[in-house]
Amino acid sequence: MYNALKESFEKQKSESHEFKNHIMFIRSLVENGEYESLKEYVRDVSNQEQGVVNIIDTNHVIINAVINTKYQEAISKHIVFVFRINDLSNIRVTDKDIVVLLSNLLNNAIEACEKCEKERVIKFKFMREESGIILSVKNTFCQPVIRQGDDFLTSKDYERSSHGVGIRNVIKVVNKYGGTYVINDSNKEFYCIKLYLFMYKKY
Repeated sequence: MYNALKESFEKQKSESHEFKNHIMFIRSLVENGEYESLKEYVRDVSNQEQGVVNIIDTNHVIINAVINTKYQEAISKHIVFVFRINDLSNIRVTDKDIVVLLSNLLNNAIEACEKCEKERVIKFKFMREESGIILSVKNTFCQPVIRQGDDFLTSKDYERSSHGVGIRNVIKVVNKYGGTYVINDSNKEFYCIKLYLFMYKKY
């Protein structure tokens, strides 16, 4: 996961730099009225960028890196990934905690969807609202979810430890920021984890 994030982060920095260069060159062509050269240049750039565009942009590099990495993984596994986001550029959550939250929640969602032979759907929401930040992950699941105390675990013995630890780590982060969480598996179609983070001071 770390190597994938590092690669995605470096890629985004490189793409941002190249985007500025493209804009400067396009502006120069427009100002000089070289429209044929402009059309050819735009066509070449478009061909180069096909298939490598990051879909999700929250104006936060780390959040973008994690979500786009998980989005591409989900799509490659034939999982429908539906998302709602807004500007998270000034979110007062450390980069480390962001990775803990997103990687654990999305890894669990992807793993659960992989076990479904038919419908595979992840519904993801990460938005700033007046009262704070809401992060919600819903996913289809086809195996029973086992509850042990306050932990929700997967149905296979060898998975229980890692899944339970991941959820506990998520809850630790939520508590750190004075937030709350709701875990709901009552819907037969979707397993839902919803987090509320209240941002009143910087950590």
